[in-house]
Amino acid sequence: MNAVGMALDALFADGNIARYGIYIADGGAPQLVRVVTRRADEVTGFGDARLWS
Repeated sequence: MNAVGMALDALFADGNIARYGIYIADGGAPQLVRVVTRRADEVTGFGDARLWS
């Protein structure tokens, strides 16, 4: 395994970053997978501008 693969494995194994989820392919059986969650973007008004953060 190369360095990138090892880094990705470490990220998906980290309980602070990844969570368990269920993936269901079209017409397939549910499979337990690890997913990296992210927070939704926030839109903030600043004068006439709208900023995404």
